[in-house]
Amino acid sequence: SWNNGFVDNFHKGYYDAEVSVIEKEKKRKVQLTYVLKGNEPYVISRYGISLPDDSVMSIIEQRDTATILKEGQLFDVSLMEQERESITSKLRDRGYYNFQKELLGFTADSANHKVDVVLSLQDRYLHSDSLQKIKKKKKTVGNIYIYNIADAANLLTLSSDTVVLD
Repeated sequence: SWNNGFVDNFHKGYYDAEVSVIEKEKKRKVQLTYVLKGNEPYVISRYGISLPDDSVMSIIEQRDTATILKEGQLFDVSLMEQERESITSKLRDRGYYNFQKELLGFTADSANHKVDVVLSLQDRYLHSDSLQKIKKKKKTVGNIYIYNIADAANLLTLSSDTVVLD
């Protein structure tokens, strides 16, 4: 429907988009034509990440994937969501299993269709102990031992349904 297209474009940086309706009436029927004028889109002029914890920032900076948001891109809400998910995934991979993407938020400052975007911890979490609880709950995996089959045969008592190959 026209509304879905309008909303999709709106979230892709076309915040000044205009919609007009042309009505044609014939007998008892009405034909509606929607005209969507995108106007100039908003574009990311600068993007930065600002978190109050150095250990979390170093993990984010060491990501093996590039940031999803880049200067010159349309100010796209779906890309911002992907960026939050990417950072959350990386932090969870590094032991912050309780980290939630909802902790992260964006601040956008715009002028002349150029947007400065900063990803940061949402204000309501800055003044609570939520981040501290998550940091204290960082998990690590202890010792991992890998044995080949010959070693495993010596270490474990094999049950009667185990097949041993020579």
